[in-house]
Amino acid sequence: MRPVLSIRIALVCSALAAAACVHALPAAAADAYPNRPIRLVVGFGAGGPTDIPARFIADKLGAALKQSIVVENRLGAGGIVAARDVLAQPPDGYTLLLCTHFDATNVAVYRDAGYTLSDIAPVSLIAKYYYGLALANTVPVQDFKSFVAYAKAHPGEVTYATVGAASAQEIMARQLGKLAGVTMTRVPFRGGIQVVQELIAGRVDLYPSPTLAIMSYYKAKQLKILATTSPERLAPCPKCRR
Repeated sequence: MRPVLSIRIALVCSALAAAACVHALPAAAADAYPNRPIRLVVGFGAGGPTDIPARFIADKLGAALKQSIVVENRLGAGGIVAARDVLAQPPDGYTLLLCTHFDATNVAVYRDAGYTLSDIAPVSLIAKYYYGLALANTVPVQDFKSFVAYAKAHPGEVTYATVGAASAQEIMARQLGKLAGVTMTRVPFRGGIQVVQELIAGRVDLYPSPTLAIMSYYKAKQLKILATTSPERLAPCPKCRR
């Protein structure tokens, strides 16, 4: 993951203030913004790769605006529950959504996600991150090529974790199966933290995960990373294939 918030915090603050004034608010209310706590809604679980930058932002943004930024985790349907929650609130700048690629994917995959992308006004890019193909240590392979061979030799026996039918994890796992010619069994979870725990315990085999969520476990040798989506090799994982 390559955070860019540290060099864009001023942009985030100024854009947030501007967004609050776009709507037809009384001048006094606009001048006083923010005069009460601001909600920052996250569609995924606490401690995950979306929640971690959200809490970093809340801390820095709260100090800059001199107001509390309260992070709320609203899990469900790959971020749809969080998006609908935010869009149901008055557009007054006091309810923010930490968007991910899930928000765009949901609109494309679901017949009715309950919102369109035009309903969401972007403020700023806060981070870029890549995915890693995490594998349980209980699977007896050490690299991507060997994994494909193993999966072909055990059709349907390899399990992969997903956090939603339209999630990036689901899409990548299905694409991997299609391109590699392997059949795997889907195991749904509500959040990535639970998945990583099950992966380390060996109760699920494969998980395409944001590298932020799995790199520390890889360094501790609690799981393997076979490949990453990065255009170049990541320094913390020099042996991972791209």
